[in-house]
Amino acid sequence: MVRTVAGTDGASTAGCRCYEREPYVGNRVARVVPASELLRLDGVWVDDGDYPGSGNMFDDSRWDEYYRAADAYLDALPGDAYIVQIHIHS
Repeated sequence: MVRTVAGTDGASTAGCRCYEREPYVGNRVARVVPASELLRLDGVWVDDGDYPGSGNMFDDSRWDEYYRAADAYLDALPGDAYIVQIHIHS
């Protein structure tokens, strides 16, 4: 559930993501290993843009969907697969 709340000036808004306990814990656990982008073995780059969510600018459900999918993909890799995480900053 996402709620948009008017700011004190009546114009600005703030988003609030509210989850039940189980979905919240599942979403947090799914974010432990995957990075914000994933290069699959078939050469396809995947990120949150592949998961549209509701289209609401405060709706981070696309990230939840991405991380659950990325986590499931990594879990399904063969046991002898290597997972390499690289952070590049310019």
